Amino acid sequence: VFPNAEVTIANMVTTRSRKRSYDSIEEGKATDKKDGNRASDEASKKTRRTNRNEQTPAKPETTAKETDMKQLKSIKDADIPKFVDKLLKEAGIEATKTQNGWCLKDAMTHILKADNGRMFPLVEQHGAPKIFASLHHCKNSTGEATEAATEPKNCFESLCRIVAGQQLAGAAASAMWRRLLETADGKLTAEKVLELVEKGGLEEGLRKPAGLSNAKARSIVNIAQAFHKGDLSEAFLKKSEEQRIRKELIKIKGIGPWSCDMFCMFFLELPDVFPVGDLGVRVGMKKYFNLKGSYKHGYLCQKKDLEKMENAVGSFAPYRSVVAYYMWKVADTKDVYHSNSDSKSQSAKKRKT
Repeated sequence: VFPNAEVTIANMVTTRSRKRSYDSIEEGKATDKKDGNRASDEASKKTRRTNRNEQTPAKPETTAKETDMKQLKSIKDADIPKFVDKLLKEAGIEATKTQNGWCLKDAMTHILKADNGRMFPLVEQHGAPKIFASLHHCKNSTGEATEAATEPKNCFESLCRIVAGQQLAGAAASAMWRRLLETADGKLTAEKVLELVEKGGLEEGLRKPAGLSNAKARSIVNIAQAFHKGDLSEAFLKKSEEQRIRKELIKIKGIGPWSCDMFCMFFLELPDVFPVGDLGVRVGMKKYFNLKGSYKHGYLCQKKDLEKMENAVGSFAPYRSVVAYYMWKVADTKDVYHSNSDSKSQSAKKRKT
């Protein structure tokens, strides 16, 4: 019926076959393109990772800081009481009980363990503290053991020495103290001071012979009058609580918080005195604890930065008197404990010059 039907059907089959072949080719091309893009992306990522690895310097096996921390950990794990015994022996300290009743060995053990052993390198470097006269024959104004200086024998002498040495370096303060003793013929009492002033007046009787300033001479006379009247006494100062002692001492003109700290720490040998009013202690804290203060170049202010300093040494209570000794050591050790701010300020000064 349809003579050309077979030809038509054959053409349709051929056309469809060709279309399928074309579609399969296009699909193959698309697949190849996707595979190529995927391979290209992976190659790019691999290249970027390689570049990053090449740009990033190799991490050193062990940094200096890590080495220090490992050494510190090994020290912390050691037998601390034996280590303290070694330091005490090297310092020539046999008896460790102070006149106030607390034990220096216990104090050192405590501060070595406190704050994750932060004080350990400092204690190891400077040894046992030599600021407590009851544990030595004598000590000079810087706290070192010596036979040369004449130590105060009572509270009155101690307060006079502290006043005479105000705002003076160690050697100058010791010289001033010896001169004051010579002025009193080696017997410095409240009665002797008042006698000198009565005979020669404040100027000729006390100030000039002792080499004192007017303010210091008046302060020593004020102390003598307080003892003479009974406002202060050896028994009261040795047996009363620290706050009561400070309250009465502050009433005397010429005695401030710093003088109270020195008296409580060096003569009464109280264990937990931390004299933030002392410049050396503040300098030591700035360096060792890396504290930034309110003053120029980051120096600490005893009022504005009080909370900051108390937080830094809080874990060392009730033996902060011992910590104060090491802060003085830090302040006296140049170019060892400088904080980052110190280093930057020094570099700036060098650039200016």
